[in-house]
Amino acid sequence: FAKGINLSRFTSTPQYLQAKRILSLFDDYWKIERDLRIIKYVEFSHLNEDSNKGDMDVVKKIFDKILVDEKESDNFNFFKNVFAIYLTNKPKESALKSEMQTLINKVYDLNIPVSHSYNIQQTL
Repeated sequence: FAKGINLSRFTSTPQYLQAKRILSLFDDYWKIERDLRIIKYVEFSHLNEDSNKGDMDVVKKIFDKILVDEKESDNFNFFKNVFAIYLTNKPKESALKSEMQTLINKVYDLNIPVSHSYNIQQTL
């Protein structure tokens, strides 16, 4: 007891489990953030002001042309992946933003410090 007890080494403590739940929420948050950033990247880099970003058929044709042009480049797989993510997530962009806010609200609800009492007993 003279050296103290490092509670951070114990993964079953209430505060560790609370932090783990919060981290899980942040993992979900950052996955959504990544998808939203990809939407913005694609729009900024590949869809000009004249593009109809709401018409996925028009957008897909633009992407197909870019992929044909980039077929032999080292960036082909990158473009293919981000375009697929864009086509999947752009129609649900507002729902993703709403889900992010819900996750942040849950983080604030869960991150309130809680008092704990411990009973330390010697084991034989």
